[in-house]
Amino acid sequence: MKLLVLICLILIMAQPAAAATIEIKDIVIEGSAHVAEEVIRGAITQTQVGGTFSEEAVKADLQGIADLGFFQDVGARLNEVPGGVQVVFRVAENPVIRDVVVEGSTILSSGEVARYLGVEPGQVLNVLSLTEGLKGMADQIFNEHGVALRPADLEIMEDGAIKLKVVETRIAAIEIAGNEKTKDEVIRRELRIKPGDILEMSKVYESLRRVLMLGYFDEVKPRFSDGPDPDQTVLTVQVTERKTGSAHFGAGYSSVDGFIGYIEVADKNFLGKGQEVNIRWEFGQNKNTYDLGFYEPHLDAKGTSFGFNLYNRAYKRITLDEWDYTDRRTGGSLTLGRPMGDYTRGLVKFKLENTKLEYQSGSPYDDDESSLRSVTLSALTNTTDHPFYPSKGFKSRLSAEIAGKVLGGDEEFIKYEGDFAKYLGLSEKHTLALRVSTGTSTGELPKHEYFWVGGADTVRGYKYGESRGDKMLVINGEYRFRLVDAVQGVLFMDFGNAWEDEAMDLGDLMRGYGAGIRLDTPLGIIRIDYGIGEDGGQTYFSFGQSF
Repeated sequence: MKLLVLICLILIMAQPAAAATIEIKDIVIEGSAHVAEEVIRGAITQTQVGGTFSEEAVKADLQGIADLGFFQDVGARLNEVPGGVQVVFRVAENPVIRDVVVEGSTILSSGEVARYLGVEPGQVLNVLSLTEGLKGMADQIFNEHGVALRPADLEIMEDGAIKLKVVETRIAAIEIAGNEKTKDEVIRRELRIKPGDILEMSKVYESLRRVLMLGYFDEVKPRFSDGPDPDQTVLTVQVTERKTGSAHFGAGYSSVDGFIGYIEVADKNFLGKGQEVNIRWEFGQNKNTYDLGFYEPHLDAKGTSFGFNLYNRAYKRITLDEWDYTDRRTGGSLTLGRPMGDYTRGLVKFKLENTKLEYQSGSPYDDDESSLRSVTLSALTNTTDHPFYPSKGFKSRLSAEIAGKVLGGDEEFIKYEGDFAKYLGLSEKHTLALRVSTGTSTGELPKHEYFWVGGADTVRGYKYGESRGDKMLVINGEYRFRLVDAVQGVLFMDFGNAWEDEAMDLGDLMRGYGAGIRLDTPLGIIRIDYGIGEDGGQTYFSFGQSF
């Protein structure tokens, strides 16, 4: 809006040389209906009652009044009064703002955008505040809401209505960079934004989080470049791949299990298509197991997942009454899943398992054979920010395994499990991780389906499965701190127990505490913990975070 400054100085005195001696007797403000007179007088700093009239001083004060921003016209005149002159400052106010209407904003409401203009309905229009608001609104809206837009046209009506047209930035194209193994479509199907969409950083960040949570990348970053149109941008998803395939083996010896070892070939991003495959053989004096698994996370356009697992496992179980037995299990499972929102997936698993318990010669127990046919319904939720080192969000798992003779098996029970983990970022390198895990059952739960508490994943400081029962409760707390980029330290406390044919008792919990480290290696995260329980300490070697 063009601001006209009109100066009307009516000099009554006949001799120009005498003007320097004219005394100012009074200062009057005219035309101010809504702007407080005190505000205007505050801008008059050069012209003072009792002072000597100066044309330059009046001009300076007129500019000061104009700089307030409330007026479309300002001027001044002199009236002769006894002993001197009266200076009259005349103002013509801008209209009172009746309404502010924003057109072209599809993400933010008109009111949300309007508040960044620096003007409000019911107030006299301040063109300086409006100008500053227009200059800064794009940056403020982007910083606070993550939406890119710019003011394109402004119209101020005579009745005080303000109409602002804005243009939102749209994504012209999305490019993928840095992926040598992973196929583009594996990354693209995780994105929650597409070409033609308005640039919303919340959707961009959620898309990057989903790509990172695949576990195939060490780093996922956005990069923006100019599009073919000034109001378009090109988004590049820049990834840094991590090793997902591995072939490794291990061996060891313990006084309980004797010589033990394993050989495993696995890839969590098979052929770069996001599929998981694994083949594992574990062997030793007290165990011999074979496992084959496959998982397809994206079977169709609706995000249906599919997986299966086949296994043949034999364990030598050592009992308190010294009548040891061999637990042989052969079976498999098939799992189907479907997204239930952005963070939750529902799963249905069908399981078939044949179990044979072979007691040693002379045992008073007879060998036992049974078959299990079950359906497990699960809901998994994950809102965390990192697949390996979460610092915020939570993970939860709820499941019910239903086994019945109507499904063709011998066992009949329902096994309920729940797990909840919360992650609190204390600072950039420090995180508090908390978990509660519980389980119970109805019907007759066979002993080989009991919950096992004790060991690396439940209560550290105790043997694996030291406590077993048809119900369980485990509580874990970990303070995690980054030592260097590839090494994380951990201090932990664990509580838990399992109960057989009796109610849970919070006063009867095993307690363990200790420290550990996490090593980020090409084989994955290696977890080393030393836990101290009631009878001393134990060292545990595992893969991945404990939860």
